[in-house]
Order: sequence, then structure tokens, then C-alpha cells
Amino acid sequence: MPLPAPAAEETGRVDHVAGGLLVLTGAYVAWYGTFEIRSASGDATVQRVTNWSSNVSNWLNDNHKAVAVALLGIAIAAVVFVVMNVRATRRESSDVH
Repeated sequence: MPLPAPAAEETGRVDHVAGGLLVLTGAYVAWYGTFEIRSASGDATVQRVTNWSSNVSNWLNDNHKAVAVALLGIAIAAVVFVVMNVRATRRESSDVH
């Protein structure tokens, strides 16, 4: 059974966003990889990126409980947002009929 037109449009948007994120992630990995390869030469940029990555990793490790609570809160907020929008859409469509 084909999706209704609005659902098909949303699926297309999600696909585009996911594709964009995939391209950005790949570009980051390629960029970081080239700098990591150059690290044997003692490049200062590589050292900054490596230090930043290490600092972020250490911070996440030290604050993993707070990060987990924040991510859980974001996930709950997203679910509540979706449920409220679905209910509002259903109410609007039932009012039209």
C-alpha cells in the first residue's frame, strides 16, 4: 500500500537529511584521517585536533551520567512532541469530516 502524499514527502525529507549527515560525517572522517596520517610529521593542527578529541572524550567519560540524563530528556521531549503533533493532526482531520 503506497504512503499518502504528505507521508511520502516527509520520508523524502528524512532521506535527504540522513544523506546530508552521512556526507558530513564522511567528510569529517576523511579530514581527520588526513591530519592523523600527517601526525608523524608533528603537525601542530593534528596535535590540536587530537588534544581536543582527547579532552572531549575525557569530559564525556567524567560526566557520563549527566550526559545520559540529558540525552534521555531530549529523547523523552522528542517523543512527547511527536505524540502531541500526531494527536493534533488526528483532531484536525476528524474535525474536517
